[in-house]
Amino acid sequence: MQNNKYRIGKYEIFIPENFGLPNFQENCRLYDRFLPVLASFLPENTKIIDVGANIGDTLFSLINECENDILCVEASDVFFEFLKNNIKLLSNPDSIRVKSINEFVGTGRYNGFFEHTHLGTAKLVDDENFKISFKLLDDLVALKNNISLLKVDTDGFDFDVIMSANQIINESQPILFWENLIENMNQLESYKEFYNWLENNGYEYFCVFDNFGNIVFDSKDYKLLEKLNNYLISMELNLSVRTIYYFDIVACTSKYKNVVDSAIIKYKEKYIKQ
Repeated sequence: MQNNKYRIGKYEIFIPENFGLPNFQENCRLYDRFLPVLASFLPENTKIIDVGANIGDTLFSLINECENDILCVEASDVFFEFLKNNIKLLSNPDSIRVKSINEFVGTGRYNGFFEHTHLGTAKLVDDENFKISFKLLDDLVALKNNISLLKVDTDGFDFDVIMSANQIINESQPILFWENLIENMNQLESYKEFYNWLENNGYEYFCVFDNFGNIVFDSKDYKLLEKLNNYLISMELNLSVRTIYYFDIVACTSKYKNVVDSAIIKYKEKYIKQ
């Protein structure tokens, strides 16, 4: 455990050495600022799930803005240790509404090994020679009908995590927020499948943010997301000079459309000059 700390709202949390968040937020004013705004509009009797919770930085940004119960899921043993120690910093009543689970989440379609980066992230490297025991997100959640937000950040496999939550999607229709990262052709094709799956489940509305937190556009046409993905994979394969590495996406059905719209309006008022 490193002694480095970083303040998020009313708490100072432990962070690993060289953890990227402080530098990103110092240099990118909008970085990771939308989710706390969104959380402030969620119905209080509903729950939040954070898959790819890392050390708990998203948890702490949310807990300052809402009264909802939050389930944190993190697969990395390294980051889960930080997450556990940071959760211990929570005071009542915040502490009693947070639970954490150390599990790989997904449909089971992929195998590989975990690779940690120097900036404080970790991702699955797809490799059939390494077997991983995945849990469906549905299997980790007992009550599936009162979830208002599912946030996923698993560096390239967010689609697989969300598709392992079929019952949750059907029963709760939660707002979805994921990191849309494309690094290979397999992910490119998988996201096409994922977008069709979303449309079939009633997720008609989405808004795109760049990796700095600025709004790119909102739409109902998933073909536009496919075009953005083609742009991402072109930069990856052609070793292009780049500033955009992924897009963050918020998507919803008609159930929470007013919540998302209200959050975007508030976000623009608070952060975006137009």
